[in-house]
Amino acid sequence: MKKITLLVISLLAIQTVFATSWRINNKVGIDANFTSLQEANDTSAVSNGDTIYCDNGAFVGSATISKQLFIIGPGYFLTQVDTSYANPSPSSAVSITFGSGSDGSTITGMQVTSGITFNNCNSITIERCKINTINDGNYTSQDNIIVRQNYIYNGIYLNYTKSIDIYNNIVLGRISIGSSNTNQVTIENNVIVYSSTASAISTDDCSVINNIICTSGTVFSLGTNNSTFDRNVVVKYPSYNSNITQTQPSGTNIWGTVMAAAVFVNTGSPDNKYKLASGSPAIGYCLNSKDAGVFEGVYSYVLSGFPKYFPRIYEDLSTGAATSSGIPIHIKAKSQSK
Repeated sequence: MKKITLLVISLLAIQTVFATSWRINNKVGIDANFTSLQEANDTSAVSNGDTIYCDNGAFVGSATISKQLFIIGPGYFLTQVDTSYANPSPSSAVSITFGSGSDGSTITGMQVTSGITFNNCNSITIERCKINTINDGNYTSQDNIIVRQNYIYNGIYLNYTKSIDIYNNIVLGRISIGSSNTNQVTIENNVIVYSSTASAISTDDCSVINNIICTSGTVFSLGTNNSTFDRNVVVKYPSYNSNITQTQPSGTNIWGTVMAAAVFVNTGSPDNKYKLASGSPAIGYCLNSKDAGVFEGVYSYVLSGFPKYFPRIYEDLSTGAATSSGIPIHIKAKSQSK
């Protein structure tokens, strides 16, 4: 038996009546529709509502999206969770900007090494991606942005965006939301790790609940407009003897009385380390005995960002013997069920 080293998109042919699926791979000799994400966006045959599949190991470049597209990659940290993956390389982009015309787009399972930017767009969903930063363009206008189940290693900075939902992300950096143009921010069930004296969360008109916030300085800077800070676990981090100097706000929170070693398992893949340790004070701490952190809530974090229902092909049972109608191939695959 040999392992298949490329993504077989034909297994993913679940399409709506009018939408089309396309494939990106920049590797020489691979028969894909496009070699870059920008090429796919700019091609007239690609229409609003189409799906763009990015192969394992494909480098799709940088792109400005101007259509409603559903962009799907295979995930990240692929060898850390499932060692049977035939090709454990992620699909990687440098930067992606969602611009005018991209309303309603979704991106999932991608690695974006520079960042994702919003520029005059609405109703964008970023999920299950590994991203450097998420930000918006200067003096732009966005609304209804959803950021969930991502691994973000340099923070979220949105100054001109309204109605933001930030659920179940691991954020190694701060969350800074400009108050001048904000209309309700929800920050729920995240792990936020920010080892600086600046505030880990800065926003206004917000609901900050069920998070685990690891900081060595100021926890938050919340405006006075309708802000809620409740059922969060504030952890001394990274120094075990550091202290949270800020006064605890109203609400029920664990406020700097626990250390990171008592909260997380700190083993395994870069995202697995934020699972809760046995006896963690975050277990059952939230309403209805739910846990704080990313592995609880409506959008529970999925290790490695495996896209939902996306097949992971790991074996080819082909005999290699050709017949008049082709080469019979039997494929073994598994998919993410949630």
